[in-house]
Amino acid sequence: MRIIFFLFLAFQMHSQAVWSNFSSTDPGFAVDIPGQVQRKDRIVTTDLGEFNITTYYSVSSVDSSENTLYLINYFEINNDLFEGDSAVTKEEFLSTMVDNIREDLKTKEIYRNSVADSEVPGIIYRFENEQNASSVKGKVMIRDKYLFSLQVFTIKQFALNKNMDRFINSFYLK
Repeated sequence: MRIIFFLFLAFQMHSQAVWSNFSSTDPGFAVDIPGQVQRKDRIVTTDLGEFNITTYYSVSSVDSSENTLYLINYFEINNDLFEGDSAVTKEEFLSTMVDNIREDLKTKEIYRNSVADSEVPGIIYRFENEQNASSVKGKVMIRDKYLFSLQVFTIKQFALNKNMDRFINSFYLK
């Protein structure tokens, strides 16, 4: 019995060791993420102009929950969008972003809920793709001049797992 306990403890210690707290200074944020974090920068052109999008990601082969990809995307937004006669609310902007993500991923929406963490408006959501049996859980939020988007991809049968929540709930702004 002791051998089983020690094997279980060793496995738990190994699985915990693959998670680390990733931190960025500009903009200031931190998040728990498994595996090695990589960075990618790209320019996306939309009707609202060009956006320089920064992505930090981890392709997780060490995650016991079958989550395959962890993403943190952010880009600078023009806060003038939220002021003046033609202003949109931050909640409307975030809702449109979630709609765009769903369309880009060709998924159906399972749920979306508005959240506010320390006065930071946000939306948390879950989408599923019937064709490839995948699921994504994500959160979008606006703070100061940045829009942040967190996403975790997995297979549908593991759509409800603690590691998705661990990643999303560990994110905080400095």
